[in-house]
Amino acid sequence: MKTSKLILVVLFVCLYYNSFGQPTPPNGKKWQKIENLSDEFNGNSLNTAKWAVNVSTWKGRPPAFFLTENVSVNNGNLNLKATTLKTPFPVENPKPNSTFKTWTHGGALVRSLKRHSFGYYEVKMKANKTFMSSTFWLINKRNEFQGCDVRTTELDIVETVGANPQNKGWITNFISAMNSNTHSRGVTCNETPVGQKGNRADIGEESWKDYHTYGVWWKSKSELLFYLDGKHTGTVKPSADFNLPMYLRMVVETYDWNVSNAGKDGMNLPESDRTTYYDWIRSYELVDDTSSSTDKVSFNNPPTSIPSQKNYTFNVNYEANTTREIIVELWSSTKWLGNKKETVNKGKGTKRITLNLAESPVPDKEYLIKTHIRPVGTTWKESLDTDQHTNITISATQLIPNGTYFIGSSQSNQRLLSRALESNSARMHDSGNWKDQKWEFTHLGENIYTIKNNGNGRYLEVINTECQNGKNVTTSTKATQNNQKWTVVPNQKFYNLKPVSCSNSALDVSAGAINANVQIWEHQMNNANQKWNITSATANKTSTRKGTNVKNNIVSFFPNPTSDQLMIKGLGKEETITIYDNNGTEYIRKKTTKKNETINTSRLKPGVYYLNVSDTFKTKIIKK
Repeated sequence: MKTSKLILVVLFVCLYYNSFGQPTPPNGKKWQKIENLSDEFNGNSLNTAKWAVNVSTWKGRPPAFFLTENVSVNNGNLNLKATTLKTPFPVENPKPNSTFKTWTHGGALVRSLKRHSFGYYEVKMKANKTFMSSTFWLINKRNEFQGCDVRTTELDIVETVGANPQNKGWITNFISAMNSNTHSRGVTCNETPVGQKGNRADIGEESWKDYHTYGVWWKSKSELLFYLDGKHTGTVKPSADFNLPMYLRMVVETYDWNVSNAGKDGMNLPESDRTTYYDWIRSYELVDDTSSSTDKVSFNNPPTSIPSQKNYTFNVNYEANTTREIIVELWSSTKWLGNKKETVNKGKGTKRITLNLAESPVPDKEYLIKTHIRPVGTTWKESLDTDQHTNITISATQLIPNGTYFIGSSQSNQRLLSRALESNSARMHDSGNWKDQKWEFTHLGENIYTIKNNGNGRYLEVINTECQNGKNVTTSTKATQNNQKWTVVPNQKFYNLKPVSCSNSALDVSAGAINANVQIWEHQMNNANQKWNITSATANKTSTRKGTNVKNNIVSFFPNPTSDQLMIKGLGKEETITIYDNNGTEYIRKKTTKKNETINTSRLKPGVYYLNVSDTFKTKIIKK
């Protein structure tokens, strides 16, 4: 039983609508409560302006007779009680085939005085624990209409029982389900179909254990959508048109398929277990929504170019009139590639939406990004506002942007070079600002590169595609074969360089030797001799950055990928360092005070970012 409902009703209603609420109305419509078909049952008696007890044309289904005293209102509930008659009495004019000739039990019936047709009807109900029913439904009066509409339609939103006296297997399932049905009967025209069509939804527990919300959206004459605890559980298309206004009914009765059996039917339980509790009934109809809509959506700094990868993050600005869904989509020139849906609350803001794809898109210039905002649970057809951008270029994914770099040892200050003095081999040498220590990386796709020395114009290669451990590495005048192409593999804050022709090998400072030729050895991620520090070798011979003249200043940075810190060297005073993502969203901005700066990157999420120094040095960085 509930307590303090009068005090907490406003809070309770707010919490309820945060959890469930009515189905999303069509665009341009809103739900309006039908007051004479709704009740919170907060008083101490039934509101006779809305409801009546019993009906003159139906005494009950034998053996349960509808009793006025079995209906009460208290503790914030409408209560319908199941009882056993102290003095059974005969059924007057029983049906010929009925096995029940005597009234032995008492049931209850409450009906609405007003009728309605299309709308949303729901109840919060806790079933009784007996063999008798707990129900919430609608039915018309066939004598109120004319012509072929002299007929009966019945819409059972929920029917359930609380006990299974005869131990029938299917009734056990009936106890723990929202059993719904539609009926067409008593027709007067041959062209009017008869029959029933229903829906079943599993509650997850016996219906008498707790309160649950049961609802139906009577959407049209041919479509009814059923809801359990705010979730859509099924749609029914009835046998005949459901277009006649109906009355609400709450009934506790007996069924001829669930027969009493003393000691097993629950009738010996306390009154609290033999009572069906109706916390509230709420009915709604659709009306025109004349309020001005403020729903808007747009990309925040939409990109013109993105790398080829399996996930993308976009920032979307929105203004929502109520809880809404925002969808981001990616299209090629010929087909849809994927989308992601996020829910936002009423108000304004920027939503960060990550779109995951089954595979990376093929690099091209004709991609399209779309976003739209719509009511919750609807489709693109109900979108309230849209934004899209065409001619988005998708480029090949690459860990290292095309450019010129130093290839340095992780164990010393020596760098890789190649020059005619050593027959154009690839050797280690102390660091210096010489062209023969600078290497041009050109991406071929899938993080495979050609690596060309700026001093002699030759390409790093494995001699004759020989993959034995200890094989010397040299340079070649061309880069058309796999032994002249290298796969870049991130390794903590460093990189491994693996020849495409020798997939199990990697570039190695043999035994960590100084001033020695580099070789290839079996690839091992934990081998320090195979870890390389690849830093930008871009030289700004004379560059004015934010008023500071920097001469022959070379910006370098490490580690990349980074985890918590990024070291940047070769800076001038009062430069501006920014780090931003593919969408142009800026995460870090810092003014320099010295030549070397340490940037805290710990708050960045894993992904691809860009480092910009005063708009004169730009490069890609990876956050692990």
